[in-house]
Amino acid sequence: MEGATDEDEDEAVEEGGQSDPSDSEIAANNAINNTSTNTSNDDPEGESIPIPSGRSIAHHHIADNKAVILSLDIETAGEYVGIVQLSCEIVRFTLVPGRKVNNDTIANVTRVSTNWYINPNVDAKYWSEKHMEVHNIRPTDIRIVEADDMSIVWRQFEMWVDQNTNPDDTIILAAWNGGTCDLKWMWRLTQAPNSQYHLPPKIKYYIDPYRVIKHYTTCKLNMKHSKLEAYEVGSVWKHITGQNLNGAHDSLVDTKAQTDIIIHPHFASYINRTFTVQTIEEMFQKKFYPDYKN
Repeated sequence: MEGATDEDEDEAVEEGGQSDPSDSEIAANNAINNTSTNTSNDDPEGESIPIPSGRSIAHHHIADNKAVILSLDIETAGEYVGIVQLSCEIVRFTLVPGRKVNNDTIANVTRVSTNWYINPNVDAKYWSEKHMEVHNIRPTDIRIVEADDMSIVWRQFEMWVDQNTNPDDTIILAAWNGGTCDLKWMWRLTQAPNSQYHLPPKIKYYIDPYRVIKHYTTCKLNMKHSKLEAYEVGSVWKHITGQNLNGAHDSLVDTKAQTDIIIHPHFASYINRTFTVQTIEEMFQKKFYPDYKN
């Protein structure tokens, strides 16, 4: 299983019973309470600052309240059409460390969301009926007919990110099971050879809540505890709210639902964990996208 070693290490910390925290746990909690304004993994003299055991590679940014989550979801209309809806929500929060790494909570949560429809200017015959049946966005839809194309929308997206983050913020992109869809399209849009667009440079890290919930068997959202029917956004959201997710497969609805899950106590304690955060570069490695080569 991917990340099994990381899980074994973290589970050992989690399942240590009710005894007093170990020296390493105390060090981790002291480090996360550090009020230093340094938002990198290097101190002012250029020496590396160790990441406490069990913590993520974004630990120092999170500990200094310089990390924000960009919850993102897209809808597409097939391989020839591409993205027809892009939705985002920026989530700012304070991580409150617990006595153990699995006892973290979050506070001071603020959220701001936005949504765009994109007119791909592609003949209707190329639109995938299979995709349209899922999200019900069609080429004759007024939302598409009156929408801007990607060249304009992407500039608006970049401006929106800058307007809703601080210059020294680091962004953690969150996309549900993104390696199979959302991140692939982001790669095509911003990383593929001859790409016209660029990912906002503040986006340094990536979280896949689906991946995290499946990996950590101690997570109360894991099927071991929750008896979820599936690890889909709608199923997990229903589990934590007791309601059906009306409008699922609209990317704005799914984006907000994903945020609800991330900030829920059952997930929040896993935000700053070893396995949770990856670099965006790792997600954009060519091995994830073998159909695209230089």
